[in-house]
Amino acid sequence: MRLVACVQLHQGQDTEVDGAACVGLVRPQASIPCIIADCTYRWHVSAWMQVSAAAGAGACGRQHLEPTGIIDMRGPARADCAVAIGRPLGEVVTLRVLDSSLNCSAGEMLLLWGRLTWRKMCRKLPGMTFSSKANTLVVRQRLVQPRGGVLLRYSSQPAPEAFHRGCDMQLFGPRGEIVSPSLSPDGRNMGGCRIFIDVAPQARIAIRALAVDMGTRTEENDSSYILIRDIHSLRTTTFRGQQTLYWESEGSQAEMEFSQGFLEAHTSLRGQYWTLQARAY
Repeated sequence: MRLVACVQLHQGQDTEVDGAACVGLVRPQASIPCIIADCTYRWHVSAWMQVSAAAGAGACGRQHLEPTGIIDMRGPARADCAVAIGRPLGEVVTLRVLDSSLNCSAGEMLLLWGRLTWRKMCRKLPGMTFSSKANTLVVRQRLVQPRGGVLLRYSSQPAPEAFHRGCDMQLFGPRGEIVSPSLSPDGRNMGGCRIFIDVAPQARIAIRALAVDMGTRTEENDSSYILIRDIHSLRTTTFRGQQTLYWESEGSQAEMEFSQGFLEAHTSLRGQYWTLQARAY
């Protein structure tokens, strides 16, 4: 907006007069619209909010991404109940058992899945503390009778030592975009870079992407490749050359590894991942 007034030059200065004096003149616009084109649409995402943990079967199958939380796996539940905890790279997860009514003699147990390591526990659980060596942890409770269970509290803190490389990336959630890392000028990503994908437990991962300009000469093909690994089964698939790739996991965790040759060739990959239902056996 701007001020529009009828003025008259008087003694070298503009002096405002009654608007009727300018009635014969075209009045300039006093305002113009701020937007002269349609606005583009986009998603607005608010900050994370902490909510109370669901009890019983409602806790099963969830992925917890908050820095701290309570997980209540007690009450009527499925025989196999799992939850996942995920934090950014460079953090580790600490888990404390607040209460447990597992029947160890009947074969009930609590299983903790860190990266590539299972730990099975049942006896003397209340008060027990477990710290992961990585930024993700899957907790699985197995019951024989549809009652009882465990109550857990988890927290996160900086990792005492890094298991990941500086160019590695972490993706969480039911779907997301995948973009290959770039070669850093300081060479910190020597040895290649990885993308870790973690979704809710008892879900699977599908990946579709396009790899371009990966070279055609034999020596380039030997060193320029992408590996996609299913963390639970350790099944690994190698992709070479320019192509559209599609891959599915058996479990809820996957790892994409981009070789040093791939990065040095300035090749690229763009795509997306999403979740699939677990297969019935």
